[in-house]
Amino acid sequence: MHRWLGVLGLLFLLSCASSKLVLQQPLNEQCQGLSLKGCPELTDGVLAYVDGDQATGDAKLEAAVEANGPGRMREFAEKLRQLEDLPGSDSFMGPIRQIIAKLEGGGDASPASDEEPEAPIVRAKDRLASAGRGQVSADEDEDDDGDEDEPSSRRAAPYATQKAAAAVEPMASDAAHYLSGTIMATSDTTGGRCETPLTGLAGVGDRSLCTKAVAGPMVLTDLYAGGSCPAEVYLVVSDFSAIRLVLPIPARTPLHQTGARISIGPLEHLSVVAIKRSESDDPRCAVTWSAWKP
Repeated sequence: MHRWLGVLGLLFLLSCASSKLVLQQPLNEQCQGLSLKGCPELTDGVLAYVDGDQATGDAKLEAAVEANGPGRMREFAEKLRQLEDLPGSDSFMGPIRQIIAKLEGGGDASPASDEEPEAPIVRAKDRLASAGRGQVSADEDEDDDGDEDEPSSRRAAPYATQKAAAAVEPMASDAAHYLSGTIMATSDTTGGRCETPLTGLAGVGDRSLCTKAVAGPMVLTDLYAGGSCPAEVYLVVSDFSAIRLVLPIPARTPLHQTGARISIGPLEHLSVVAIKRSESDDPRCAVTWSAWKP
């Protein structure tokens, strides 16, 4: 019983590791509480930025600024500070603070300072319209602007100026890093009997079958099991001398894990171990996975 409680506790910790699972609901509530437009896209933009996809995050956040206006988005930035109270905030508050700085116009503007923000978020069409007027007074303002160059360089660039400089990787190039597949958990032909420390668990022994799915390095992002398999199934990350992670799927229990970040090292494999219930393959015991591979 204690072993099972430990395994279930590990499942909980793995689920909490996903930034999407932790942040999605609070972000939606913050956005809807302010009655902002385009809350799903705004939430996706923040999550993309936290997951390291800054190009996608910037594009979605800029669209939110365009739809709601700089003043309303500074109110949203103030709400983002409350995410520090969530469990595990150290893992995602770094990118969140960068978003706050950009939405506030460089890091120093406050939500109430709508009249004269230090670095306002300007729409692209407004920048084009003012380009001619700015050229006339450029010589007069050059000396004054020079005093502010140094502090401005240390502030995060607002979204209005960052979009032109952001390099977006082509979709075809990015897609080459993603893998997916389906594992028939009870297959004799692809796996044979397990020879891992998991066979030492009570009730496993000689009845276990092991299917090696794919070798690392990679990061698992999505896992799916339909919930009709009559056998107990375990997803295992190991190097076949020691197990590092175990994700149990009880019999007839679905698994829908999206947005996870479960790392698999260069010498490790993702395997599926099943408690055998029949001599033939059972398509109900299939596990589908997706991963990002460097």
